[in-house]
Amino acid sequence: MSPQSPSEQSDGTHSLWEFFSRGVLNSALGEVSVQVTRVAGIVFLARQLEPSDFGLYRIVLIICAFAILINEGGMSEALIQRKMLHASHEATAWWISLLMGLVTAAVLYFGAPLVARLLIMPRLTEQLRLLTLPIILASISSTGGALLKRSFRFGAIALADSIAELSFFAVTIILLLYYKAPRWSLAGGLAAKTCVRAIVILASSRYVPRQLPRLSAAHDLAPFALSVWASGIIISFSSNADYFLIGRILGSSALGFYTIAWDLLRFIPDRLYIVVGRVSLPLFSQLQDNNSDLRRRYCDLVRETSRILLPLMTGGGSIILVSSAMHVMGIPGHTAYAATKAALRSFARTWAAEFKDRGVRVNMLSPGPTDTPILDGQSAPREDLVKLPTFG
Repeated sequence: MSPQSPSEQSDGTHSLWEFFSRGVLNSALGEVSVQVTRVAGIVFLARQLEPSDFGLYRIVLIICAFAILINEGGMSEALIQRKMLHASHEATAWWISLLMGLVTAAVLYFGAPLVARLLIMPRLTEQLRLLTLPIILASISSTGGALLKRSFRFGAIALADSIAELSFFAVTIILLLYYKAPRWSLAGGLAAKTCVRAIVILASSRYVPRQLPRLSAAHDLAPFALSVWASGIIISFSSNADYFLIGRILGSSALGFYTIAWDLLRFIPDRLYIVVGRVSLPLFSQLQDNNSDLRRRYCDLVRETSRILLPLMTGGGSIILVSSAMHVMGIPGHTAYAATKAALRSFARTWAAEFKDRGVRVNMLSPGPTDTPILDGQSAPREDLVKLPTFG
């Protein structure tokens, strides 16, 4: 049986919000532990390794993360999001992830030489092959990790992340100093980190499937899982294409410098996502049938996130608000909706004045509607809505 969700343990959203707050706190503590370990390790490794080693490691890291994304197939998010979750759903997701993990590991093992030739990085072949076992272990632990998140047991997730990070640097330093194998140190550390995290997740969740997969359960999970999976693949390609281009054109040394610079630039947004972002899906999934509470909690999350982020923004920062063309074009029957979008325009203008001395740019995008069947249910004529332009 899977752990009870907070909605099954309490009778109101107040307790649910407490679960969320505790999850954010545990994620924050875990992230602090991870970053302290990571910064200390990177400072030491930067003096021991060449920039080309870090560039090569970034490629290995990206391919590992992409392989794990493929393995999960969106099943983890589907398990978290589903309102009524049965043992058949959990078992089916586990078997699908295992099958995908085996296939991905085989493709990676036999396709590693091709990737190395395309990127002109001969050392990449064996380092990618080193990831095959960790990828399979990650696929086995993905369902257990999803159940931990669904039940807001983020303390276990944070513990797994912290121990995994410690294992990364322990193995890296052992390979570097004891075995005198600098070229294998980072890839070996990544393999150890992935394996240890999977093992800790498995030990914490204690999930083992007790039935074979069912087609009906796969059919229940597929719509949400496939949409998450497809969007994840697109985002992964778009956010990592620059690393492959730089590595292919300029080489692994230039990629190493670029990697360190980009990681520093993205440090705060990435940490915020890890601390808050991954806790949000379980919260909002529990409120999916309660629009008023969902609306209130979403506003709470945006407000508290803004309180953290806005004071941290410095020169070169950018705030983009998404509004609607409704605030420009008067459409009958949309008074309240248009008023809320006009309020966003006021936010943009006011924030632009407030943040200009700090070098932060504020813009608002007001897109027109997309021609889909939802327009048929609007009070205004469809032809009037379709003609609305996009304002930037």
